[in-house]
Amino acid sequence: MNRLPTVLLVIPGFLVLLLLPPHCATPPAPDTVAWRDAARDNAHRERDVANLFTSPGLSATDELTETIYLPLILHDWSHFADWGATGDLLGWAVAAAGDVNGDGYADVIVGAPRYSNGETEEGAVFLYLGGPVGLAASPAWTGESDQSYAWFGYSIAAAGDADGDGYGDVIVGAPRYDIITSTATLTDTGQAFLYYGGPAGIVTSTVWTTHTAQAHARFGAAVAAAGDVNGDGFGDVIVTANGYDAEQTNEGAAFVYHGGPTGLTAAWAVHPTDQAYANFGRSASTAGDVNRDGYSDVIVGASWYDSGATDDDRDRGAAYVYHGGAAGLSSTSAWTVVGDRREAEFGISVSTAGDVNGDGYSDAIVGAYKYTEDSEHPWREGAV
Repeated sequence: MNRLPTVLLVIPGFLVLLLLPPHCATPPAPDTVAWRDAARDNAHRERDVANLFTSPGLSATDELTETIYLPLILHDWSHFADWGATGDLLGWAVAAAGDVNGDGYADVIVGAPRYSNGETEEGAVFLYLGGPVGLAASPAWTGESDQSYAWFGYSIAAAGDADGDGYGDVIVGAPRYDIITSTATLTDTGQAFLYYGGPAGIVTSTVWTTHTAQAHARFGAAVAAAGDVNGDGFGDVIVTANGYDAEQTNEGAAFVYHGGPTGLTAAWAVHPTDQAYANFGRSASTAGDVNRDGYSDVIVGASWYDSGATDDDRDRGAAYVYHGGAAGLSSTSAWTVVGDRREAEFGISVSTAGDVNGDGYSDAIVGAYKYTEDSEHPWREGAV
């Protein structure tokens, strides 16, 4: 078996391995790989960027307009980037889309939450279809919110097969979407949008939307496939609202919607922290099946959770796992871990890790991108 060379990108709270074809300095067109927060300039500053590998060179966009001190280091990557600022934040969110058109090839979705096309910073999502030579060079579908400052595409994910038709579906979050009624405007309520796949790709119109009835909840801050939490054969999804007011202001909440033959239905909601500004729902993911009972489980991060009342307890962060079952997810977490460093923001990112030790149980991974070892440098090196 030919062994592919790898390039290692170290991102605070994340670890990404990019596999390259043998003898290739950059992936051949039309292959594209995007990530963010993966770069430092020569002034040792982290750049908030969306980067694209494209043949014949490397290009990237930065949301800031200030001077960039070259060279830009992508963890010892031997090429430098040509920089231009567009502000769209293309690549803020990237995700596998499953196989939305049923051709046997995996597809990819990319979010640009500050994209403007008629409405300022309405946001957009681009679908790239896979094929025998890799991803298509141009998007097969583009979705927009048609509302200024909605930030559509801030979060994106494969939704599994929510309606059981055999095609992959996708879900998109727009956490700054305003809900406008005849009597009021609920600012930054947020909304989630579901799009069905089909033989021609993504169905062009939204088939399902939902939101909370609370201004500034930021519903859609995170969206993710939840797996099949109730074992009915349909894909379920999780949507969070990290600014949701429950018992406390901006406590945050998570919501699960069960798939079925007619689409998604509301099934579950939790807000467990009982703590103001806990940022519960900053991240969410399927956890796989952590207890091997045949039902999918989910994991949710609360990156601003305080472990106590002292200054040293501030923003340690926490992560919560909820087990699935025949009736859906449990209402209380089966596992909760709180970060052990002040301001580490443990739970800023969460994900299933697969089965890393081969024991038949799914494992989970949690990021703490501001984690710092006691009395050690570099400051805020991050950890997982």
